[in-house]
This record gives sequence, C-alpha cells and structure tokens, in this order.
Amino acid sequence: MPDGIIYIARNNSNPENHYKIGKSSRIDPSYRMNELSSETTNYQDQFISLGHVIVSDVDECERAVHNSLSNKRINQRREFFNIEINEAIQAIRLILKDNILLDKFPNNPNRIITPLKNGNKEIYKSEKHILNYITKEELNNLNFHTLCKYADHHQWHWDLSCHGDYCCRQFRHAFYVILNKISFISAYSFDPNFVPNLEEANINKNNITLDEKIRLQNLIGEINISKYLDEIKFPNNLAYIGVAMFIIGDEIESENRKITKFLIPEFNKLYPNQHNIIRELDDIYYNNRHLTCWSLSIFERMILQSRQNNH
Repeated sequence: MPDGIIYIARNNSNPENHYKIGKSSRIDPSYRMNELSSETTNYQDQFISLGHVIVSDVDECERAVHNSLSNKRINQRREFFNIEINEAIQAIRLILKDNILLDKFPNNPNRIITPLKNGNKEIYKSEKHILNYITKEELNNLNFHTLCKYADHHQWHWDLSCHGDYCCRQFRHAFYVILNKISFISAYSFDPNFVPNLEEANINKNNITLDEKIRLQNLIGEINISKYLDEIKFPNNLAYIGVAMFIIGDEIESENRKITKFLIPEFNKLYPNQHNIIRELDDIYYNNRHLTCWSLSIFERMILQSRQNNH
C-alpha cells in the first residue's frame, strides 16, 4: 500500500471546469505535470498542478475518488472531470479523510485563476524581475529556493531597514508570481509576449491576504535548509527569508508559528555545537513565542560563530 499523491491538474486549452484528477507515486507533482505535458498531444498548453494531497494507499485512493465522481467524468476511459475546482477539492478531502497524510490544496483555489492585466514592457524588461529570466515551462517548477537563487545572482534589494518592503520591488513581484503561477501560465497561453502590470502583480505587507500569508509560510517550510544555505550567499540567504516574513507579518506567525516551528529545529540540527544560541532558540520554541524577520539575526550569529570555530 504505497504512499503517493492525488492531484488536480488543468490544461488551459481545455474548457472551464475541465480538470484531470489522477495519482502519482512521486510526492512532487511537477514531475507528473511534465510527463502529462510531453505525453499528451491533444492539448496545446502545459498541464499545471492546482494542488494535491499526500495519501496512504494511493491506488485505492484514486479508485475511491474516481468512483465517487463518476457522474462528473467526461469520458469513462479517461481521468478528466467536469467539476468546479472547489467542489473537486472538497470531495477529495471528504472521500480520503482517513488516508490524507498532508493536504497541499490551496485554501482559496479560485484566488489564483484571475485574469492578469498587461503592463509596460519597457519598464518590466529594464528591471531585474523574475519573469525576465525564466520560461513559461520553468515557471511551473518555480519554488522559494530557486526564486532566491535568482535574487542572489541579480542582487535584488532586501534591506528592510530603509523603507520596509517598499524598496524590495523584485521580491514583492516574485512572491506574487510564485503564489499565482496558474494565472501567469494562463496569460502566456493567450499572449506569449505577456508582461505583467507591476502595480497589480505584487504582494506587500499592506495588501497580502490571509490565504497568501499561509501559502507563503508553506513555501518557506518546503526549503531544504542545508542546501539553501550552501547555494545562496550569506547573509542574503537569511535576508530573503526575512523579506518574506516581513510581508507575511507577525500576526499570523504568532498564531500558527509555522516558520518558527520549521526553522528552529532545522538550524539546531545543522549547528548542534552552538549550545548558548540553541538555548536561546529553544526558549522561543518551547515558550510558545515566535520568530520575526528581525530575530533571524539569531541564526546569523549561529552561522558566524560556527565559521569562527572552524577556523
């Protein structure tokens, strides 16, 4: 009874509410999306994952979902369904409630398929924004780590001490892109030369929604910290997480402590000999306190102390 994922995918060349619901033994749906896009010749555009759940006994889970949604099936010999996205997500959550190990569906899936406005091509191309450097195909696999590698290479501004997130325009736009991939891929399908309107396509501390805060927290929680610190220059690596935390804000982090509960154990594991700093972090962790963007300086001290001890 192997674990795997049940995913919902869409190809934007399909009609509205036309979705593929399938399974994969690999936890990252991007591999399956690439396979579908290369295997299927009936569709012009790429397949995009709209979310997934990690389940136990993936084969039985897929059968259960397909049987339950059989009246929504477009063709009984294929895995395509005519169903609203929210209905599909709610159905999968209900049908598989006893098998779900991790729910990776968005809380508000309709938020990410809104049409985007065109922007000024000259302004966009003249600045170091993320979509100047990646293709439509690469966009589907963009994650927080990869985004930060572009930030490091192109030296995006990250200093929050000057004007908060106001100067971090590349980050504000890139976070919007990574949280709204489907909207951008859809826009490229209609216009290969599409350039976003930067006034619309940005997330900042004042306009970020609760759903976006949680999804941005989850993206940080997917980082392989050891690899991330190795591939992205210090202290930029910590600063980039700090920009995201500043935009997310303290209110939601104080409630769910998602980033706090992820980062502290990871750093304690990487730097087990930093006993004094570990005690400081454990004080935060075990006393129900939370990290802020400014308290990432604790990890900065941890890294610097480790470097000094190794010399």
